[in-house]
Amino acid sequence: METNKKNLLLFPKYRQISYDFLFFYTINVLFLTQVKGLNVATVVLAETLYSVFGVLFQIPAFHVINKIR
Repeated sequence: METNKKNLLLFPKYRQISYDFLFFYTINVLFLTQVKGLNVATVVLAETLYSVFGVLFQIPAFHVINKIR
């Protein structure tokens, strides 16, 4: 029971960190540069392409979902 109370106190802090995109981006860049050995330019290019294609594929997906409904 004590663990549940501790987790309930930590949840708002975890939620704040997980919604902070700057924190997520920093951790992602550090992981890709330090662990995977990519250079920063490659990481920025990959993140940019991921964002662009994410937006481009959401538009047709939205229309497909509306037609299915």
